[in-house]
Amino acid sequence: MQASRIFIVGSGVVGVATGRGFLAAGHDVTFIDTDTSRLDELRSVYGLDARAELDLRDELDS
Repeated sequence: MQASRIFIVGSGVVGVATGRGFLAAGHDVTFIDTDTSRLDELRSVYGLDARAELDLRDELDS
């Protein structure tokens, strides 16, 4: 299976569980949320790619 680029919008309990499942399946996952403390936790504790904003134009160019 080819890995996909997946964006999880909303990094609560369900979003993180879903994203981690996709990560375990070998996909590239980015978590998007407006809660900066939650983003900091996802980055520092779990080492996940977590952002407050997403510009898909940048993602499409890469």
